[in-house]
Amino acid sequence: MTSPLLALFLAAAAPTAPPPAVPATAPPPAVERISIGGTAIAVPVPAGYCPPQGNEVAVIAMVNAADTTNDTPLALVSCRPGVGALDDYYLFKTTKATVALELSRPVLLAGLGPAFKTLDTKALMDKAKSALKDGFGDSISVSDGTISPAGQDDVCGYMAGILGVEANGQKGRIAIALCVTTIKRKLVTINHYEPASAKRSQAQMLADVRSFADRMIAANEK
Repeated sequence: MTSPLLALFLAAAAPTAPPPAVPATAPPPAVERISIGGTAIAVPVPAGYCPPQGNEVAVIAMVNAADTTNDTPLALVSCRPGVGALDDYYLFKTTKATVALELSRPVLLAGLGPAFKTLDTKALMDKAKSALKDGFGDSISVSDGTISPAGQDDVCGYMAGILGVEANGQKGRIAIALCVTTIKRKLVTINHYEPASAKRSQAQMLADVRSFADRMIAANEK
């Protein structure tokens, strides 16, 4: 779970700009398609989100390059008026070590329960902070907060939290929600990031990633 955190910190440090205008004649695709271990997976794109464009592509590439544990076959960023692309975005990840693995959702979730109960969140954060310092010195730091298990249901194992981040002299608080699930028997982690200043509850953030998982299951398995 460390690498998604590193991605979050790097995105917070990166300069952001309003997304370029998308011509009315060229709406974002209704469905993006990714491949995990040779398995094709459709990702329905909800209104208000688009694939990265322009400078956003380079920023997302930098974020993903820092994640040596996971592949990131897709990012979706905000393309809503008045909301910066990297102020509200999703990363879809799969662990490199499990790309070839096929796993049913019930088996995954049964294994996540015990794993979440024994997860050392302090060690997780310490490792993330150490990796940041090794790579970026004092230009990025985490002032407070944590991310921890937030339960599970029949679709997702959840993690969520709010982190205080200082990057390039700017301070902010970032909310994160993660759904760990399988789609077509492939492990997928749906990561949602947005500013804590949006004042959306953890329950709302978790509902977002659950809704995304539901759409993906409906598009691929039913």
